[in-house]
Amino acid sequence: MTRTLHYTEQDLIDAQRLHAVPGPTLRKLVSGIFILVMVYYAQTDQLTNTLFLGTIIGLVSWVMIQFLILIPQQARQLYQRDTSLRRKQSFRWDEEQISIHAEDTAHHIAWRNVKQIKESASVLLIYQDTNHFNLFPKHCFNNQAEIDSFKACLPKP
Repeated sequence: MTRTLHYTEQDLIDAQRLHAVPGPTLRKLVSGIFILVMVYYAQTDQLTNTLFLGTIIGLVSWVMIQFLILIPQQARQLYQRDTSLRRKQSFRWDEEQISIHAEDTAHHIAWRNVKQIKESASVLLIYQDTNHFNLFPKHCFNNQAEIDSFKACLPKP
């Protein structure tokens, strides 16, 4: 199946936001460390309500600033600067690989080299290592059955 791969600015924002979400192991680790620190301070009577509330407000504010301001701003700048993101490409997949073709390049990703997938309501990110992903907006597929067919080729964990 060959499909047109066309990125919008919003696709890139959605992909960068999804990429920034830590995996479940890191989330558990950070949460555990945060709870241990709070328990320690609570037991030593060094934790005041103001400190606790300030810490929570600070963490929530930082996450909101990241996801609502910084990530979208950086993604918009990247989209405007990198003309290759606005070029039409095509992609196809079979049981062996994904093939991506543009006017002057071709890129093939063997399914066995896919290390991770992240999915949101609007995009699929296919990782070949921890920091390199290929973006597949769901609007590039004709229907949910095609998305399911694409995901069925992914290596099982």
